[in-house]
Amino acid sequence: MAKVLPTESARFEGFADSSARFFHALARNQNRDWFLAHKHEYEQGWAEPMMALLTEVREKVARSYSQSEIGEPKVFRIFRDVRFSRDKSPYKTHAAC
Repeated sequence: MAKVLPTESARFEGFADSSARFFHALARNQNRDWFLAHKHEYEQGWAEPMMALLTEVREKVARSYSQSEIGEPKVFRIFRDVRFSRDKSPYKTHAAC
């Protein structure tokens, strides 16, 4: 999956999928073919808006903590590490940062 990078012009305007239909469908379709066919929905509906939100929050927090270096925002990957887990579902059913 391509890394989601912050863009200067992107502003957070909410998540396109406010009812989390993508994640409900992903929970029922935990397979690579389904995810690849719907990957653009995740990137445009969740990953890109999350990065825009994090970028805005970082800008506002950085003003208050100018003496500290604040790292770049990161959206966690949607792939689960299933090596030591009983649940072998390959995809997370939530967005995290």
